Amino acid sequence: MKESELVRAIRDFLTILENQGKIDWFERLQAGSLVVLRGDRPYKVQLCRTGTPDFIVLQEGVPHFFECKKKGSKLSEEQVAFADRMYRQGVPFYKVDKIEDAIGILDEAH
Repeated sequence: MKESELVRAIRDFLTILENQGKIDWFERLQAGSLVVLRGDRPYKVQLCRTGTPDFIVLQEGVPHFFECKKKGSKLSEEQVAFADRMYRQGVPFYKVDKIEDAIGILDEAH
């Protein structure tokens, strides 16, 4: 499964869970920047910092971060640094490479 397909599948799964009241809230996070035009002037808009995971999920008041990766792919240095910061704070961070990973994590946490 491509990483983009995994992100879409997990987004759809989280939407269902949110609609069922099984998670409180989630957001798809997007790292990097983009250029937008306002009139004829381009403006660079900074999104999330490099290394920010793909999703934040709030379940029973506890945040969980999910980084979606194609099977066999490794986290970048920035993603590892983000994960380390979260671990030190006691905030769950997960690398997921299949939808079943996310299902199991949220079922176990619930």
